[in-house]
Amino acid sequence: MKKLLALISIAGLLCAIPGCREGGNDITPALDEELTTPPQFTEPEMTSPDYTALREQFEKDLEIFEYEKEDCYLNVGNENDVIEKKYAFTRYSKIVNGLISNDNYDIFPDGSIIKSLNTITLDDIAEARQHKLIESDFKPEESFFAGGGGETKLEYKLREFTEDTFYIKIGDKVLPIRYIYAFYEADRPNSEDLPEFSRKIYNQKSFAINLLDGSFVEPDEITFE
Repeated sequence: MKKLLALISIAGLLCAIPGCREGGNDITPALDEELTTPPQFTEPEMTSPDYTALREQFEKDLEIFEYEKEDCYLNVGNENDVIEKKYAFTRYSKIVNGLISNDNYDIFPDGSIIKSLNTITLDDIAEARQHKLIESDFKPEESFFAGGGGETKLEYKLREFTEDTFYIKIGDKVLPIRYIYAFYEADRPNSEDLPEFSRKIYNQKSFAINLLDGSFVEPDEITFE
């Protein structure tokens, strides 16, 4: 899954510069000299970010590129502890060869806008149109052994997996990536007396495959932010 702008509040800033000189004359007060006028400090005025330029760029990009629009929601608990979906923002994802890419804009209800760090150019799209994608028959492993919080190795079995295909900007390359999310579960040891929903331990693996040559890409290299 973007880095929001952090507003920094600055208070209590104090500067003391002894031994200052102006025009060659020492203007440092003597130790026993009373300061008649205390130094004045003004707290910086905090202003809201100006999204005008970014919004103009967004509107310009809408005229040049194809985008897919998607409303995004958050799961939020209400006063009755019931999970509800709450609208968060609308994402516009740039389309490359009919696939969603990791070049996007997020538009929020308050008018703020965030652009992803990734930018796919017209030249990138022109190059992508020359790509010949290969078929990938890779499937996640059915099971694997790993620790479950103790010394005992647990067998995690594949529960399900989902997959998507994207065009991803990595460095200066735009690559077609088959991305797989695999979900595993293992039996928790000595869990007979626990509620049923607590008798399992869950794990997850991700796989990213370059559809130009079948090589694997580190999932950590892929970002939509």
